[in-house]
Amino acid sequence: MEKKVLDLGCGRNKVKGAIGLDRFPVEGVDVIHNLEEFPYPFENNSFDEIYARHVIEHVESVSRFMDELHRISKPGAKVYINTPHYSYSNSWRDPTHRWHFSAYSFEYFTVGHAADYYASSTKFNIVSVKVTMLNLWKLLGVEFLINAVNIHPRCRVFRKFWEEYLAFIMRGREIQAILETVK
Repeated sequence: MEKKVLDLGCGRNKVKGAIGLDRFPVEGVDVIHNLEEFPYPFENNSFDEIYARHVIEHVESVSRFMDELHRISKPGAKVYINTPHYSYSNSWRDPTHRWHFSAYSFEYFTVGHAADYYASSTKFNIVSVKVTMLNLWKLLGVEFLINAVNIHPRCRVFRKFWEEYLAFIMRGREIQAILETVK
């Protein structure tokens, strides 16, 4: 059985084989819909994979957006979210960005998080959260260190130290989060 895939805010760069949803009727868009209008035009438990590349920073309500992704994803579905890291100048340059994210922002939507009341029924497990960096920091191994938490949880100290003390010196570029829907 083939996976059912959704690409939210796909624009002209839709994920191959996906249903493309965007607000604007450009080539490649299959469903025209404003992400501020709820519910999205899909049934509950519709998708095995959902891609939201550079969309979440534009929505009015992150919690409602995540609720809707949860509603339309199947149990165990993978949700791929890409967004600028808050330390990247592009995060602040675009006047349509409403939100700025850290590598820890998606933890608020996980099972057992201390502030899980923000999204009481919306639960995900974090598969991985990768922060990409400018080439200099990648070459010096900083990107590897801050993403080592994906290899072993004890390496979280590197990411935590970087985000709290060094992020505006050694800037991140993009957060690539992979979440798994829990129902």
